[in-house]
Amino acid sequence: MKKIVSLLLTTLYISIGYSQLQYTYEVTHVVDNADASIEVYVTNGSGSSNYNYTWYDNTFTVLGTNNSLLSGLNEGVYYLKVEDALDPDTNNYIYTYFWIGKYGTTTTLLAQPNGTFGNDAALRRVDKPGYAHVANTNYGNYANMVPFWGTWSGLPDVGKGITKFEYNGLSQSTSITANLTLYGYYYRYIASTNPSVHNEVLIKRIKNGVLWKEHTVTYNSFYSDNTTVNVESTPVAEISSQGTSGSTVTAQYTKTIDITNVIEDQINLTHENNGLFYELKYNGPYRSQFFYGSDHTDPLKRPKLSITFAIPELVTTFTPVTKQLDGSYVSILADKQLRFMYDEEYVDQDLQLDYTIYDSKNVAITLSQSLISSYGSNRRVLDVSSLAGQGEIYTLEIKNGREEKWFLKFKMPL
Repeated sequence: MKKIVSLLLTTLYISIGYSQLQYTYEVTHVVDNADASIEVYVTNGSGSSNYNYTWYDNTFTVLGTNNSLLSGLNEGVYYLKVEDALDPDTNNYIYTYFWIGKYGTTTTLLAQPNGTFGNDAALRRVDKPGYAHVANTNYGNYANMVPFWGTWSGLPDVGKGITKFEYNGLSQSTSITANLTLYGYYYRYIASTNPSVHNEVLIKRIKNGVLWKEHTVTYNSFYSDNTTVNVESTPVAEISSQGTSGSTVTAQYTKTIDITNVIEDQINLTHENNGLFYELKYNGPYRSQFFYGSDHTDPLKRPKLSITFAIPELVTTFTPVTKQLDGSYVSILADKQLRFMYDEEYVDQDLQLDYTIYDSKNVAITLSQSLISSYGSNRRVLDVSSLAGQGEIYTLEIKNGREEKWFLKFKMPL
């Protein structure tokens, strides 16, 4: 029996300097065994004929090259690098990864990105005369994340950290729990001021609209003690203190932090995924916790994200759109996803489906989700959870480049 699987579609933008690559992707999770797939669609750059794709598994073993589709997958984390053969700037390539679960099943996966796919940087400032350049230096290739506060010639020597994980493939997931594990190697707590506060580290969200690049960000370009414009003031998590008063120790230690609330907000798009910011709870001498970053040579010491998630049972009922409206409608299930199907004989060059939602008064409603349109049979899933009217009937209109239109009425759940 042929299985029909629902497609998850997300649009992401990679800011890459003088050429901005855009990519969309479609994910199908595992139905039975080794039948999941990931397909990406890259636009802009120098053109699709110049894109080179390299896929990796969670150990960074190459799985495939020169193909935008990776199929025959089991549950796991899969990494992708896309190179533009005509663009020599490696910072303009795409480096991302995808989480693949199984429909109707709870899955726990681990991501421990290496220096290629990890996205983290140290931010450092030294107030000693002659060292102003430190705050304008990029530490994107630095092997460590270093929340610390010390002195150099009696003047502040300060370090902070930023990091960002990817969640491609998880937007359908439910029952999420997420833990971040950091591996430390050095800590210090010799408090000359405010001795009641040890060397705890606060994790804060980076605000919506704030973009940074791992290999260009600096302390001065991102953050200073006199402004919190880029970082939310309320911490989302706290890393417990390490060591006792008066200690300066080089030793291996591990911290595991529950960041479920952060991951849920970013997966559900209630907060942009612009990354996390690390700083000491009390910014004053002498305190520190040094952690390994994604560029560290030991793969087991890099930051590790564990996510447990459930992918709902696969719904295989897709309702066809029609040329003419009648009195019928399809009822939306509790997950508030509209599943529809249509045949396409003409495809626009941008591969984007032109669709509009109308309410019962024929007022157009704009949804932000992008949908791909491809030649032949199309089955698409549209998230309509933002529509406010319980029990209300809406109309989906889709249109191709020839101005041909199809329609589907649907009723929201009570």
